[in-house]
Amino acid sequence: MKPFLVAGYRLISRFTQGLSHLDPEALSVGIKWNETKAFTLTDTTSNFMGIWLNSKRNFDCGIISSDEEEDIKQELINRLMAFKDGGKPVVKQAWRKEELYPGASPYIPDLFIETEDGYAPDFRGYDEIIIPNKKYIHDPYGIFIAYGSDILQVREELEGLRIIDVAPTIFHFMGFSIPSDVDGRGLKEIFKPSAEAATREVVQ
Repeated sequence: MKPFLVAGYRLISRFTQGLSHLDPEALSVGIKWNETKAFTLTDTTSNFMGIWLNSKRNFDCGIISSDEEEDIKQELINRLMAFKDGGKPVVKQAWRKEELYPGASPYIPDLFIETEDGYAPDFRGYDEIIIPNKKYIHDPYGIFIAYGSDILQVREELEGLRIIDVAPTIFHFMGFSIPSDVDGRGLKEIFKPSAEAATREVVQ
């Protein structure tokens, strides 16, 4: 099989009409879209990257048929997982979008890639495939901070906190029931035992 031509570019222009979604020809110049099987819009300082297939199903200039999509996804995954910097793996994990976002729209990348610590993917073209990083890299794990007279003061990490728990916790603290369409849970454990929010049941 011929090597993949993977094109990368910044999202700088308009979306086209119809189910063109992200017509690359409207967004970039100088890319041979009739030879491009996969591309990224990723301009990132994190270790995550999205990859789209240049499919006929989603793009006016697409060259990949529906019958080819799965084979190409698998080959990309295989190549990325085998890619090494010397003897060190560069890619930690790869997912099809259905694994992370069931029923996702065509705007969502077909593949998601997580690189190993210390590596950050970039869409720009460079003379070398791997170059020293001269900018910061976001961590995939965030920081949760709560402050106030009702908040428990702890010096150790609280386990199991998720970003989707922030909104339910605010609802609970303010005395509201948590709407049924809101994901996550109210974090009662962040409150002092004497606080009213700690003694009151979370209502959902």
